[in-house]
Amino acid sequence: MPLPLFSQVRLVTDEHEADGAPRGTVGSVIEVYDGGAAYEIEVSDADGLTLALFAAAPAALELVDPDGSGR
Repeated sequence: MPLPLFSQVRLVTDEHEADGAPRGTVGSVIEVYDGGAAYEIEVSDADGLTLALFAAAPAALELVDPDGSGR
């Protein structure tokens, strides 16, 4: 099942460190490609300024639990 559009995700790899998003960075899914084969991720600061924008494979991401439990 694809990650929902606009959901928050956490990077679980360092493959996007050069994009400004090391492991542990939280961003938002802003586009779903090919039914979930890849995702466009935007990382923003508290003022909404984009800090990083990149496409990521599903294996590089985990869904951030909305209740904050981390599961």
